[in-house]
Amino acid sequence: MKQVLFSLVLAMAAIPALACDLYFKSEDVCLNVKWEVLPPARANGTMLLTFTDAKDAGRVVTPKYTPNVILWMTSMGHGSKPVTLNFVEEGKFRSTNVFFVMGGPWDIKFQLKDGNNVVEEVVQKIKI
Repeated sequence: MKQVLFSLVLAMAAIPALACDLYFKSEDVCLNVKWEVLPPARANGTMLLTFTDAKDAGRVVTPKYTPNVILWMTSMGHGSKPVTLNFVEEGKFRSTNVFFVMGGPWDIKFQLKDGNNVVEEVVQKIKI
């Protein structure tokens, strides 16, 4: 029984994405998104993005690749105006001008980019 429990603990430790809100496999980092201002439709919002080491969730880290945020309304096939992303401090970025042009279901695409190339993208769904 102890062997089974030990094996289960080891298996869970090998899956860092379970402990992350959003997980970027390419850099083995977690992303925590905190709304500072959750906007209604047609108003600006603000998010604080915090990246942490997936193996040590308390350790804030800056990703090697450049973070990017895109707002996309899949049901209508369009996005919104570009979101502004500014470096705050180690591993933390503030996303401003988060503007949903209309109410409904939206995808917030969090990306890590190398120049113009998207290295990895994770999506968070939200209804406005």
